[in-house]
Amino acid sequence: MKCKHCGCEIHNPEIFNIHESNCIDEQIQNGIIADPNLEDNGQGENNDGEVDYSSMTVDQLKAICKEKNLEGYSNLNKDDLVTFIKENLKG
Repeated sequence: MKCKHCGCEIHNPEIFNIHESNCIDEQIQNGIIADPNLEDNGQGENNDGEVDYSSMTVDQLKAICKEKNLEGYSNLNKDDLVTFIKENLKG
């Protein structure tokens, strides 16, 4: 499998998933990507112009929390992460 972020090729699926998550975090930190939901991955905004957080993975949701310097999200499940993000990014 080839990482869509850096082009690195990894054949072990478990290691690939870890690499890709770390690659996203690194690119956010370096300002290469601003927000994981802006990438061309079939996710992002719904018809109302709102971000469709429920279509994202837990890793993508946690990356958003990290980018926005939110605290208290690390042990949340996907549904709670979606609610947490919506409540903390209002306005």
